[in-house]
Amino acid sequence: MDELKVFTGNAHPALAQAVVEYLDIPLGKCD
Repeated sequence: MDELKVFTGNAHPALAQAVVEYLDIPLGKCD
């Protein structure tokens, strides 16, 4: 796996934050 990106909606931002902290990657940005 070369690159992993995690994106979140409004339902579970705390879960997404916990996942990216565990994986030590930044949360993806979307415009």
